[in-house]
Amino acid sequence: NNRAKKTASKVAKPVQQRPRTVRTKPKFYLPKTKRLTRTPRVLQTISTYTQVKDPANPYNVLLCPLTSDKIMQKLENGNIMAFLVNPRSNKVQIKDAFRALYTSEVRSVNTLIRPDGKKKAYIRLAVESEALKVASKIGII
Repeated sequence: NNRAKKTASKVAKPVQQRPRTVRTKPKFYLPKTKRLTRTPRVLQTISTYTQVKDPANPYNVLLCPLTSDKIMQKLENGNIMAFLVNPRSNKVQIKDAFRALYTSEVRSVNTLIRPDGKKKAYIRLAVESEALKVASKIGII
């Protein structure tokens, strides 16, 4: 009956209530609590999400050439070609991949993300390399 005596002694004592804090200001400030340092199982950096898996392989960067009436007009008049590219590739990687695949100099690269989520790159070739020759070599003309 040891347990019964312990319980009886607890019941006999009055229940202690925590004293209420009197609030004197209208603003409530969240109390400072213990902050533990993070210990992730896998180290996550921004580069794990944003980098192309193998940027040295140009086929991972340039996916396919685009052909439409507007793009063909740019090809003939502005020496500009259009490609669908990897959404995580940057302009420098696009430039290097084009140079590696088609052995022609690139003047500038403009990129945009289409409404369907794919990335399009307008590649403007240098004056000495003609976009029409490159396009015929690819087989889009």
